Amino acid sequence: MPAFSRALAYILGNSYLCGLMSSDNFYQRHTGPQKRRRNRALVIDNSNQPPRPAVNADNKPSELARKSLKRFAMVVGSMVVLMYVSVKLIEISWRRSDLERLKQDEETTEVMPAPAVLSKPLTTPAAVAGGETVASPETTNQASALLSRVDPSTIAANKARAEKEFRWGKILEEAGELEGALERYETSLSMNSQDPLILSQVARIYIRQSRHAEAIPLLVKARDLIPDNPDIVNDLGVALTFNGQASDAVILYEKLASSHPEYAPAGFNHGYALVQLSDYEKARPLLEAFLEYEPENAMAIGVLAMLELADDQAEKALELLDRAIEVAPQWATPYLDASGICAARGEHENALAYLEKALVVTSPSVVYQQYQSPAFRAIRATDEGLAFEKKIAEQARSAMAP
Repeated sequence: MPAFSRALAYILGNSYLCGLMSSDNFYQRHTGPQKRRRNRALVIDNSNQPPRPAVNADNKPSELARKSLKRFAMVVGSMVVLMYVSVKLIEISWRRSDLERLKQDEETTEVMPAPAVLSKPLTTPAAVAGGETVASPETTNQASALLSRVDPSTIAANKARAEKEFRWGKILEEAGELEGALERYETSLSMNSQDPLILSQVARIYIRQSRHAEAIPLLVKARDLIPDNPDIVNDLGVALTFNGQASDAVILYEKLASSHPEYAPAGFNHGYALVQLSDYEKARPLLEAFLEYEPENAMAIGVLAMLELADDQAEKALELLDRAIEVAPQWATPYLDASGICAARGEHENALAYLEKALVVTSPSVVYQQYQSPAFRAIRATDEGLAFEKKIAEQARSAMAP
């Protein structure tokens, strides 16, 4: 019996110990809060016991192993999703930043229409002669200030110095230093405002800088000094057309055509002024006649293409624009016009192809401005359109990098 009693006590003791380990009080003996006492954990050294197997007897993962793998997969998946979202947020932030820069550039970047044909510059001062005057538009610009501050009594004394400044200006202009040349020309003009050569040369640079309102009073005065000079009248018509006074330019060109019918540069400018007035019927023969005189003039070809488009002849317009591109591959306007025609016709691939080429010869902001036109609304929603918009932003970012 004593041996039996000892065995029974051993079994009961082990059963109690197992019940204690499985109870809620095993790791925390005091369930309620205690004052000035720490909760203590009962630690039992099971180092001599074998580890719990990762698989059961039937070679299937145990419950603990499955839970561990599940938690690991959830953590890895969460990290991957978080990284993906972070990258996308960064891309969206960059894209918005780039597009904001493009929109800012768009506000300050004007896509100019096809430039008119300026006359050849005068080479020697002409004799001063009286004649009929044309009232210049009211203006308070730098050119008027240059004319008003000259003292006529000092012209003779300053003539030699004015000619020297003018010659320096010519040297700088031929070297491509337009700003420096203009500074010399304006200095020369401030010393001698009665020389039509100086007046017209300053005005021509103003036109090249799109400062048409400032060029007009200078050309009006130069024309008053030598009213029969076709070059000055032609340049005055150019300045008036691009200053929003195409009807005044047409009057000048009509008089010039009657007095100098052989003067070819005025043909295109006359036709272009009529295009600005939407008088396509009168503009077409003038442009076609000018192309016979100068068949490789890309500007005239491009304007004639717009007349074909106005007559719903899109195919002919595209043919002319392709010809203009072939003649002047560095001129962006034909690419932009052709892309707009293709976009309006639903030819998405061709429209983007023309814009790709335009992106090589002009700034990203100009291409972006064309891309935001209504004709490209459907293209912007496609995968190809989104990829191209991203390319515009990348080029803009690259152009702005130091």
